[in-house]
Amino acid sequence: MKKSHLFLIAILIILVSICFAEVYQEPQDFFQVDLPSEWHFDSTVAFTYYFSCVRNEMLADLIIMVADLEIDFDIYGLAADIEENDLIYLPGYTVIQESKTSIGGAPALKKLYTITEEQLLFDITFVMEDYYVISGKRAFWVQMRTTQIAYNQFSGDFKHFAETFKVGKGSVSDISTSAETIEFQGLTMAVYTAEDNSFSMYYPADWTVTLSEAGATITQDPANQLSPAIDLYPLQFEVPYSSDQIINFLADEMRMLYPSFNIISNNRISEQPDIGGVLFSYVESDVNIIGFAVSMTDGTQGMWADIYGPEDSFTGYNPSLLLTYILQSLNQGSAPNQPQIDIPEEMAGEAAATPSTETSSQPEPGSEEYKKKMEEAMMGTHMWNMSPYLFPDAFDTYIPPMY
Repeated sequence: MKKSHLFLIAILIILVSICFAEVYQEPQDFFQVDLPSEWHFDSTVAFTYYFSCVRNEMLADLIIMVADLEIDFDIYGLAADIEENDLIYLPGYTVIQESKTSIGGAPALKKLYTITEEQLLFDITFVMEDYYVISGKRAFWVQMRTTQIAYNQFSGDFKHFAETFKVGKGSVSDISTSAETIEFQGLTMAVYTAEDNSFSMYYPADWTVTLSEAGATITQDPANQLSPAIDLYPLQFEVPYSSDQIINFLADEMRMLYPSFNIISNNRISEQPDIGGVLFSYVESDVNIIGFAVSMTDGTQGMWADIYGPEDSFTGYNPSLLLTYILQSLNQGSAPNQPQIDIPEEMAGEAAATPSTETSSQPEPGSEEYKKKMEEAMMGTHMWNMSPYLFPDAFDTYIPPMY
């Protein structure tokens, strides 16, 4: 009997050392959690942390979202808010079980539910375990998910996450901006630093930066649906794509939203790195919107960046140069790059040009005169000629990862 006991203890020690090998400590002390040996931390953006595991060709995910509460919520209010704004929009959302519990030393609500996604050949059902946790003024949404056929394989891992998750002392702050400002084309540019210090950039100080899983949007007036805005979308592919392919794909997506979407002009800015540019227009709420976008690709990574707004809204600055300035400033960490837009003197006049606000005697949309006028309004006649000076060494500039 003594020998068998020692044997069992030895086996248990081996299993524990293999299965639960690492403690993930969030750098700002928001939380910590034990990761089984096959699990790894993937990435983070805007206080959302992604972990994953592939075991026996089956995939499971752990996602932890952290936020400061601006209003008083209990765990039931938090769960109801998440369900109302997120979960009910998931395909085939079906609640299996809901129960009060605690994790990390804080009260929590556990919810087990399924969603079903339509695939080309067959539907896939996913099992989700959510924990909604409140500690002081902080809220945590801990989500574990895998396919229905893999759930039994990962249910022990999910239980372990719930048992080892611990709330830290860190507190989420609002968007961090530096006191440093720079004047550019009459705009005051301030430093934006992501809340998790993952990246930084310059942006117009009186505009608003909003982060999402897709990327960043910078809006002049968030309360105005037609306000000028800038999108920065990091891209990650399974196979290499060209900048032209990305432009065509996103153009098709835009036409589904706006049937009037039209590519006025497009050009290859650079062969290596692969950068394409496009001038586009569409109609929203009977207002003609114009925009300029660049698509940069390098193998399986890239970025889509655009600036757009009503054609009479870009006053006092050249929108393509503003987009360029922001792109060049992107950097990893809390200190943005200092943009270098070195345009030859003979092109300075065109670079400084701003869109015309004249609305009388507009040319017929689709005509060559209209195309020329739009190019002049958005970019200046020599935009394409200036492009080597606007986008130097594109992939020497930090491109935030896609999450």
